[in-house]
Amino acid sequence: MSQQVEDLFKNTGASLDTPNNDSTWSTRLRNFGSSKLSERRAWTEFVGGKERYKPPTPKDALPRIQANLSHFAINYVCMFFILCIYCFITSPLSLLSPVVIIGLWVYFLYVVPQPVTFTRPIPIVFTDTQRNAILSVISLLIFYFSSVGAVVFWLIGATLTVVAVHSVMYVPAHEIERETMFQ
Repeated sequence: MSQQVEDLFKNTGASLDTPNNDSTWSTRLRNFGSSKLSERRAWTEFVGGKERYKPPTPKDALPRIQANLSHFAINYVCMFFILCIYCFITSPLSLLSPVVIIGLWVYFLYVVPQPVTFTRPIPIVFTDTQRNAILSVISLLIFYFSSVGAVVFWLIGATLTVVAVHSVMYVPAHEIERETMFQ
């Protein structure tokens, strides 16, 4: 049986003896991130000059949005992360609250997985469902009082607004070439 497994792995190029350093998840994630960042367009191209911005006609709006979304996709993702950093700087509690909530859930689900028991003043044993319901209520209260929801909605709204305005107003290179051919 073990010979069959070894033969199977030999055919795929994987190794059973030592893990390949290139196949660890952190290395793969780093390689993926660097390959995607290399697809990022130059910020000077992204911002462009004022000649690159003009309102579209109704028939040009959708093709312009599609062209800009595909051309500047990585730049738009970078804008999202820049806005995330801005949110964390201006509202540090929005970074601390998810950490506390994740810590609570990890503690009660993985560190103390057995049912929670209180002995005073009346002995109470919480089932898994009750524990999860209590953790959910506590999580929602923490999110509400730390105003993380407002920060998240602001982040989504600001990102969508920046992406929408840029992708509609920025004139793609193929559209400029088409205009210069007909002049």
